[in-house]
Amino acid sequence: MNVPLLLFLSALASLGARAFSKLCSDMVVGHSKARYTLFYAVNGIVSCIFFLVADGFRVALNLPTFIYSLVFAILVAASLFVSLWLLKLATISGVNILSSAFGLVLTSAMGFLAFSEEPTPIKLIRIALMVIAAAFVFIDEGRINGKTDGKKRGLRALLPLFFAVTLSAVISCLVTLVTKLYVTSDAVASENSFFFWTNVLLVLGSALFFVLMCLKSRTAFRDSMSLLHPKKLISLAGNTLCSNAGSLIAILLVAQMELSVYTPVSSAIGIIVAVIASLIFRERLGLFSYLAAAVACGAMII
Repeated sequence: MNVPLLLFLSALASLGARAFSKLCSDMVVGHSKARYTLFYAVNGIVSCIFFLVADGFRVALNLPTFIYSLVFAILVAASLFVSLWLLKLATISGVNILSSAFGLVLTSAMGFLAFSEEPTPIKLIRIALMVIAAAFVFIDEGRINGKTDGKKRGLRALLPLFFAVTLSAVISCLVTLVTKLYVTSDAVASENSFFFWTNVLLVLGSALFFVLMCLKSRTAFRDSMSLLHPKKLISLAGNTLCSNAGSLIAILLVAQMELSVYTPVSSAIGIIVAVIASLIFRERLGLFSYLAAAVACGAMII
């Protein structure tokens, strides 16, 4: 399958995931950690079913596949905990955008250093454009939602936030590295098997944490059970299926593209899709969001 078609399908999967995510956005926001953990457990179960079916109920497992799946699951779990940490540290709009921009630079640098990709002027310009686009998104979200929670923050207070953003970017870089190493290895099983076993491990971990949290609080258990309402499960499943389709497409793209090309292009698709989704749901956008989308389009065209 050629790269332009895969990029188009990636954009469609991302748009679908955002649409379903909008429908189930209130599932975990403002609720207990137990409910948040159950959300990821259910998400993992749906993902396991998806990848099992996608592989024709013939998922394979060998030692290299298990090791890659274990490392990937640890990175995904670490990313979740860092996200929760960021939410505790500050209510700064667009902080995840900054993490993505930093991760973009790190991943591209890794492509140059670890995979001997040539740092051509076009690649460097594309990366620079995406950093500018991320900055525009951050500025726009800050103008609309407020850059901070209204509290003055000294240097000491900002250091944990800077560390968390940096850690989030490093984890994002490592996720891409593991994916790249997996698809270039001849010793592993199929991509579906890789994602299937990753989600099996995530489900087991999430289920364990959920049980421990519920043993401490019956209220947390009752609050979490409302997540299993059929209408909410449909929205959650739709979001998960679109995200999983996007993961399969991403791994095909990583196999065919250099990291220093794939990372900024995929980031550009993310920004463009975010603007399109906001327009569909009639969300308020500022001038800088449109500028970010325009810069992202430019990065893709070159």
